[in-house]
Amino acid sequence: MQASPTTALLCCLLTLCLFCCGCLTLKQTLVFNQDSSCIVTYEYSFPEEQRALWQEVESILGEKYGEISKSFLNEQGARQFFTDNGLELRQYRQYIKNQLMYVEIIVLARDAEKAINSGIFGDFQLHRDALGDQLFSGKLTPLPDDLPVAALERLQKYAGSMSMSLRLKSPTALIRSNGLNIDYRQTEWAYAWPPEHEAASIFAPKPLILEAKW
Repeated sequence: MQASPTTALLCCLLTLCLFCCGCLTLKQTLVFNQDSSCIVTYEYSFPEEQRALWQEVESILGEKYGEISKSFLNEQGARQFFTDNGLELRQYRQYIKNQLMYVEIIVLARDAEKAINSGIFGDFQLHRDALGDQLFSGKLTPLPDDLPVAALERLQKYAGSMSMSLRLKSPTALIRSNGLNIDYRQTEWAYAWPPEHEAASIFAPKPLILEAKW
C-alpha cells in the first residue's frame, strides 16, 4: 500500500511537535455521493511562524514518503500528485487566521471504491456486503507504527495542543458506526492531546478499527 497524504501529514505534524509548541490540527473528511464518487477534504493548520520549519520537515520526510510529503504547501505539487493517481484536485487554499497557517485541499475521486481501496486516502477499505450495503472500515492511526520509543516519550512530554479527526458522510442513512454520530448521515472519529471529552488520546487511540455501514 502506498503512503497516503494522511500518513505523511501526520508525520509532518508529529515531527513539528518535537521542535515547537502551538496548536497543530488535521481534519480529513470523506463525502460519499450517490453517483459512486467521493470528495475528500484535508484541512490542517500550524503556527504561521513555523512555516519554514514545516518546509524543512517536508524535505526531510521526502526521503521516506516521496514527493507526497513535499506537496502540502505547494499547489502545483499537490495537483501533480493527485493527477498522477487518477484523482482531481478541485480546490487548494492557504490562508492565515489568528497567527495560524491553514491549508485546505479538496480532491474528487470519481470511483470511490477504487480510490479508497487503493490506500491513497489512508488505511481504509470500502466493500459491499451480501445484503448490498456499503461497509467502510480501516485504521486512523495517529502515531506511526515505527515511531521510536524515545520520540514517543518526547512527544508525550513536550507536545502542545494537537488534534486530528476523520469525518465520514454517507449518501444514505447510516445503519451503524462506531464513531460519534453527528447526524443520520455523518459520523466522526477524533483524537487529541490532551484528550478531550469527545476525543480519545492520540497516544491511546480508540477505537482501533473504524467502522461505518450504510
